[in-house]
Amino acid sequence: MAGSVLTAPSVPGTTEAERPSEKPAWFWLMLWCLLVLGVQPWSSRVASPQGTTGSTNSVLKGALLGAIFLVVLAATKPGFRTRISPTTLLYVIYVLFATATCFLLADPLGPLLRLARLLLCLVLLFMLWRPLMQTPERLIRAHLWAHLLLAATVVLSVGYAPSQAWRPLSSFGAGFRLQGVIIPMLPPRVGEVGAILLGLAILALLARKLAVIPAAAFIGLGLTLITLSRTRTAAAAIGFGLFLALLLTRKTWFGRFLALGVPGLAGLLFMTVPTLHTWLLRGQGTQQISSLSGRTTSWRAVVDEDVSLQTAIIGHGLGNKRVLLRRGEGDIDVMAIDNSWLGLYWETGLLAVTIVAIAMIVAWISVLRAPTPYVKACGALLLGYVTAASLNESGLSDLSSMTLHLLVAAAICDSDRLRPRPKPHDPKPPPRFLPTFPTTPPSTTPPSATRSSATRPSAAPAGPRDAEPPPADDNATAWFPATSDPTPPSPSHPSSPFAGDEPPSDQPAPSPTPRQPADEPPTAWFPAIEAPTDQHPSNTHPAPATDPHNAAPDPDSAAPDPDSAAPGPDCAAPGPDDPNPPRDPDEPSASREPYDPSTARRIGPPPGLSWLGGP
Repeated sequence: MAGSVLTAPSVPGTTEAERPSEKPAWFWLMLWCLLVLGVQPWSSRVASPQGTTGSTNSVLKGALLGAIFLVVLAATKPGFRTRISPTTLLYVIYVLFATATCFLLADPLGPLLRLARLLLCLVLLFMLWRPLMQTPERLIRAHLWAHLLLAATVVLSVGYAPSQAWRPLSSFGAGFRLQGVIIPMLPPRVGEVGAILLGLAILALLARKLAVIPAAAFIGLGLTLITLSRTRTAAAAIGFGLFLALLLTRKTWFGRFLALGVPGLAGLLFMTVPTLHTWLLRGQGTQQISSLSGRTTSWRAVVDEDVSLQTAIIGHGLGNKRVLLRRGEGDIDVMAIDNSWLGLYWETGLLAVTIVAIAMIVAWISVLRAPTPYVKACGALLLGYVTAASLNESGLSDLSSMTLHLLVAAAICDSDRLRPRPKPHDPKPPPRFLPTFPTTPPSTTPPSATRSSATRPSAAPAGPRDAEPPPADDNATAWFPATSDPTPPSPSHPSSPFAGDEPPSDQPAPSPTPRQPADEPPTAWFPAIEAPTDQHPSNTHPAPATDPHNAAPDPDSAAPDPDSAAPGPDCAAPGPDDPNPPRDPDEPSASREPYDPSTARRIGPPPGLSWLGGP
């Protein structure tokens, strides 16, 4: 058909109507809760050695992370926008380095599976940037709710299996410690969940992100988990994190003094109150307290171990978190290292320790550069917890809750620094005024002598404000360019608002012929203008009667021509001895052009404005 345009059908998913709608917030919240659940070190062994050990459900957790990855991949739009924080990029470099060193080990399958889980988590963080991490408060809220759900499962475990929910302290102290049963978690993990819940709830309450009643419930639940799990590392780490969060966000000396005084008061209470002192000792003796529940023994064994150069560089293999202790002849004991930095050295070597240490420093720089106080406080809380807990627990070498806290703290602070912010309204520029010139001095002429088109006598002297612009002549000079004013100056308009406001000229106007000097000085404040010699007699203003060079005024003289313009105040009439007598009006002149009102030049500021810059 003529005039018709043939178009190809649209590709499915490219038009606005066919694009999938944005997923609700609860969808991404559920995925984040599953991710936090998948990084927890599940352990169902009640009689496991004291300390943090490797997980016994790596395959199940790997399957959970794979399912989360597929769901996120299906829910993410093609061509999505994302960012990667420097800390996450450094962990990617760590994964690549650890993967290369795994092939030098005798059994690389176990370390490769752990590295695959860690890389899958890093890819998930890369894909979840826009729905969660682009708005830092949304990710903080999701992290808070994820730990709230974990804490709820621990509380439900007490009613589900009370005999398994309490773990006895037979070798290191006396009493019982709370642990998870529905989701298998050792007491240190229960204390960590309660500590993170407590810290985030306190900051949300101070920043007014949570109401008082929900925040109080979250704080009470977190304190209960820390107390019943009897985890001293979690209590000390969250105290250090809260101290840094309040210290870095307080702007006054009083707030900083409170940030310094509260931890000191808490330590004093633990040392003086009997109940708190008993909870802190946990039934241990002086030797056990000084050795940190036997951790220093394993640390000394790692440092004193004689290893080759290759082992010092690439380590013993990822997942090998225990050290063999030989006591006497044939007496072999296995102890957990329980130190993230010594564990990194033992598992992946010195280069891995360097990479992770740089990642920690970069994360702290991101926290310090965060502009929003609430985001900065949450980042300092999480990173302070990881920094303190890494000295007494393992977890920074592979995917664990501590590694996730580190990545979350760096991600929220980087996104807070990079997100667009509304710029303050720029102040309006000051009005551009025209140049201000000095005002004309007040005239001493009495009001009765003011020139009028009907009543002014022809012999009255011309003042500076009574001057009329000269006729349009080639030899005349104006201070401003010509303007197209539809009303030219004429005697019919004697009270022009622009008369007498002329600015001074830097250079006097050239005069083709000399003029007779006047005995009376000019009355205007600006330089005098030479009068052209070829003026018409009708355009010449008569001089005062006291001037000896001018003739007496003729009382019978006719009124001035209304079509002509009066001369300026310094233009005097020619004398009798003038070598250039006035020409005949009917005589043509080469230097005189006919008067055209449309091209007349007005002396003064533009129409509608004054020298003061206003209308």
